[in-house]
Amino acid sequence: MREGVITVYGVDSPKMQVLKQVLGDCLKRAQLEILITEVTEVEELIRRRIHKVPSFQWNDEPVQEMGVEKFSVAIRKVVQTILKKNNYGHMKKILVPYDFSAAASNAFSYAQNLADSLQAMIYVVHVFTPSFTEIDGAVIEDEAALEVKKKALKEFVDAANQDWIGEIVSAPLVEGEVIEGFPAEKIIELGREYDMILLGAQGENQLLKNIFGSVATEVAKNASVPVMIIPSGSQYRKIQRVVYAAADHEIDEVSMPKAMDLSKQLHAAMSVVHIAPPTADMNLKLNLPSSIADSADIAVEIIHAGDTAAALTEYAKTTRGDLLVLATKERSFWSSLFHTSMTKKLVQESDTPVLIYHL
Repeated sequence: MREGVITVYGVDSPKMQVLKQVLGDCLKRAQLEILITEVTEVEELIRRRIHKVPSFQWNDEPVQEMGVEKFSVAIRKVVQTILKKNNYGHMKKILVPYDFSAAASNAFSYAQNLADSLQAMIYVVHVFTPSFTEIDGAVIEDEAALEVKKKALKEFVDAANQDWIGEIVSAPLVEGEVIEGFPAEKIIELGREYDMILLGAQGENQLLKNIFGSVATEVAKNASVPVMIIPSGSQYRKIQRVVYAAADHEIDEVSMPKAMDLSKQLHAAMSVVHIAPPTADMNLKLNLPSSIADSADIAVEIIHAGDTAAALTEYAKTTRGDLLVLATKERSFWSSLFHTSMTKKLVQESDTPVLIYHL
């Protein structure tokens, strides 16, 4: 079933062919069944009062002319306009909170590369908490500060969407918005509409400690979608191995197949590791979920160790793991687990990004 029609207006030229090709490729990636038609006859262009080519039209909406900026930028705007009208189809959507810090910029760079691998789009959000000043008994909001943040975020997003030529189809599309409120609350609320929230951590050994980090703590504990935390200074490298930390069979039954699916999307290998106490049975066996128990593509290992975080970190290094996946079911349990020395050490000392599934 067709979900709409795009009409492209213009004379037959290399630019016209590029526009149609890019539109077709991007719609395919978004799995959108949209018909692309074209009008190239001069008489018909005149009859339809098309004053500038190339131009395009979505269904019966007014015709939109392509901008005068660089052609690659103009194409990207056309593609983004069409995809946005269709909520980006079936493309994955990654929410990236952004506070203009070096750590946030690093996380955004990581998100760009991850989005490229997952064929996803990125939505950058800055949550602005208003400041107020009391003058002669009247409380006045500092609106100028809000406008500064809006301008800064727009410039950041525009820069991310520039120079698309040569990467017209693969480079992820970026949108952005400044919203007012309390960061953790707004990110969790907005995150429900996305497939993942990706957070940057600030400062050496300060993960989840400073103002942005405390927001990450709340988001990681209470978000309803997967949350990925990028350690400070962790540069993106192609994810070739996903390490899943098994802990509870009931949780693993649901979350391990998700980690397996992610590994397949990234064309990465997957390892499953369970850290057992030193006193546990040396012949302990791990019961994998029935859906993947017979998979020959998964390496499984049980390690007996007293320091779980150190053992997981060492295992990730030894196996060259690029992403560590954890999962939890009960929020109350997660709240307790998140503050144990094991988890703190894991996220503070490991250079490996951590993905948290909430069930």
